[in-house]
Amino acid sequence: MKQLKINTLQLSRYLFVAFLALIFLAKMVQIELLMYVSIVCGAACLCLSDDSGRVGICLLLLPNIRMFDGLHVKFLVNILLVLPVAAYIIEHRRVNFIALSHVLMLWAWDTSHLLFFNQLTRILPNFSTIIILYYVECVLTDRNTVLDFNDIARKFSFGCIYSAVVSWMNLAVHISSAYAWNQINAWRLYGYAGDPNYFALYIGMSLSMMLLIRGGSRKRDYVYVILLILLALLTASKMSLGILLFILIFFAGKALYSFLAQRNKFLRRMTLIGIGAALVFSNQIIDLINRTLIRLQEYKGDVVTVDTITSNRFATNLYYSTALIENPALLILGYGMQYNELDYFQKIQMVSHNTFLDLILSWGLVGVAMITIILFTIIRQMNRNRREKLNLNHFFPLIICMLSFLALSCLSSTMFWWVVCAALLPLKGLENEASAHYRDRTGIQRRKVHLKVRRVAH
Repeated sequence: MKQLKINTLQLSRYLFVAFLALIFLAKMVQIELLMYVSIVCGAACLCLSDDSGRVGICLLLLPNIRMFDGLHVKFLVNILLVLPVAAYIIEHRRVNFIALSHVLMLWAWDTSHLLFFNQLTRILPNFSTIIILYYVECVLTDRNTVLDFNDIARKFSFGCIYSAVVSWMNLAVHISSAYAWNQINAWRLYGYAGDPNYFALYIGMSLSMMLLIRGGSRKRDYVYVILLILLALLTASKMSLGILLFILIFFAGKALYSFLAQRNKFLRRMTLIGIGAALVFSNQIIDLINRTLIRLQEYKGDVVTVDTITSNRFATNLYYSTALIENPALLILGYGMQYNELDYFQKIQMVSHNTFLDLILSWGLVGVAMITIILFTIIRQMNRNRREKLNLNHFFPLIICMLSFLALSCLSSTMFWWVVCAALLPLKGLENEASAHYRDRTGIQRRKVHLKVRRVAH
């Protein structure tokens, strides 16, 4: 039985490589059949993987969520993101009634909005968005489910890099290499996220996770971190620049402390690499700063305002907030996740670009209370099962996630609960799978006891 498990995991790795290769090939030659074959490989890989592999693969898929555009099969990526739920239920053959009650509670509340506003076609898609919560809550709160944080973080980071490379290669092959290079020089790298701001979210999350990795191949991790910083700069997203600034301030303080304390080699090396890169690419950095300042100075001939700095997000948030204040009943109950499609909002017809406001608009203060209870339950259970003491570093991805949600509408997207999962992963623990096997179900580490015998003179 043990040998069969090893072979199954090896087969899942081969299928994973085949999945990525077929996606790349299908995009280059535009053959739809190859894309369907890649979907089969991806589905088989998810089914044969363990829970740690499934979480890593789904996070890798997030920056590539638009990879199927132009081939009429883009909805299949959502099927891959939901597949771990079915695989988990079949494999474990038990039901987590607390997680199930959370899913049914949110779905019932959302369905009541769909029935009231006559949006019945959204019942099934909205359920597929919410049901991911079941799997996320199960893997985070089950003490017997071991997640390899290092492997998951590396897969997530590789997904961001893979998204950027394939996107650029696709433009270079089908249009021209000059056009692809001009797009990069325009400092607007979209990747397969379909939007530079969403891409910035994925990059910021994966970067925050990579900076928490312990042990393993450090040289590869250095390369990943440097590439992720470069990709964040190339998106030219003001949100990504803000996240990078926050990361810089946070870890600059830690690096300074490490230099003084002579303890953390990783931060010392990254600081030296950062200083060297700043000296080598000083002209490019100055150019990027100038481009960013130009974006902040004027917008369609207008002077600098809060709207120009936030790309009209402030005006959008003000519009929706005013609508909520004018309708206290809807402030409590919400408009449903497709609130922007209602006739009531015909004036603007766009999402709020703020996930927290998204939540109030969708499910009202009742929904806010529901989500708060769910997250409190998950974090409390994780705290009971955790095997290592928390520190400020463990909350770093969660802080990045919360900051990004201030500028993006994510609640109605399939990726929402996967991003929340990535943010909460460090709270479960950063121990790798090998060290976790030495612990029993109560969380007590098994250690060999060595007795020293000392001769006593008579």
